[in-house]
Amino acid sequence: PILLLAAIQPLSAADSLARALELQRRGNCREALPILRKLQKDEPHNRTYARLIARCSTLERPEAAPALS
Repeated sequence: PILLLAAIQPLSAADSLARALELQRRGNCREALPILRKLQKDEPHNRTYARLIARCSTLERPEAAPALS
């Protein structure tokens, strides 16, 4: 029963950010973006979340990224 309660508790912001960063590092922006958007919604003035969302969005849509010469 104790383990079940631990599994139900929501992740803290720090845990969620760590999870999103790990997903992003692995190239899994599809799963990282909803976590980052939730964090940004909870803390709209935190620019770190906006930067991470922008980076992940660019990785998801490579045609939107500037061409490297």
